[in-house]
Amino acid sequence: MNPRNLLIPIALAALITATGCQQPPAPPKANYYGQIDSLDTVLTHLRTNNAAIKTIWARHDFSAGFLVDGRRRTVSGDGALLHRKPGELRFTGNEPIAGPIFELGCNKTAFWVKVIPETDTMWTGALANVGKPGCEDIPFRPDLLSEVLAVDDLPDTEDPLEKPVLHFDHEADAYVLSFVKMTETQLLLHKELTIDRKTLQPVRVRLYEPSGRMVISAELSKPLTVKGTTAMMATEYRLFFPSTDATMLVTLRDLSTRRNNLPNDASFRFPSPPGVGRVIQVDADCAAPSQPTTDAR
Repeated sequence: MNPRNLLIPIALAALITATGCQQPPAPPKANYYGQIDSLDTVLTHLRTNNAAIKTIWARHDFSAGFLVDGRRRTVSGDGALLHRKPGELRFTGNEPIAGPIFELGCNKTAFWVKVIPETDTMWTGALANVGKPGCEDIPFRPDLLSEVLAVDDLPDTEDPLEKPVLHFDHEADAYVLSFVKMTETQLLLHKELTIDRKTLQPVRVRLYEPSGRMVISAELSKPLTVKGTTAMMATEYRLFFPSTDATMLVTLRDLSTRRNNLPNDASFRFPSPPGVGRVIQVDADCAAPSQPTTDAR
């Protein structure tokens, strides 16, 4: 027998031994091509749900990662979330031993971000200056966090300059609801909601600036009923701020519209004194500061 012929079965045996009995690949997820709801039906459900939520009080657990002074920082803890339409928010974070370590806030005129461990810094500015030339980026934008809670009132469909557009993602089995603003020369995408077909609950929110750049992406899950209403909202939020490479994971609990008369006007008052060693006025180069700058407690 030719010695070369002996090598063939040996090679085949080695190949079988190396690869083993591989399982066939799992079949791809079946796309959904069945009946879907109209734009009016989806909008009506979202409007009815969100209209029942005027304020929010909730406990939370959170973790956040962000860049400060060229270094990656992380903080985690628990705290409270307070929200009042339209757009007012206070998000506080605490650590059992260290106490207050983190705060995001915005009211009708100003925003602020406080990070106490290691950085001992507060970033602040006027809401009217966000996005203007000369306004510095901050690790997290509280006004965006307020909007991606996905319980704010949706833009008015009667507004001739802003219109909703609906399409269905057959692979994700979800509606994609986009809000576009009309200018004299173009249409600008402002907000994009991905909505689960079965529950009609938002599962993703993305917001865009006029240039088309995404400013925040939020993955939403685990919706629960808000106490005192029949409305539902997500309780887990995975947030990504692309311009600053910042991330947050927030898990809400004890959802309610109010707790001990909170939120109220004092809930969204600008922190004065700031309680940190360094205050950075991020809009100092584009307008008069909205709050006095200080470097002392």
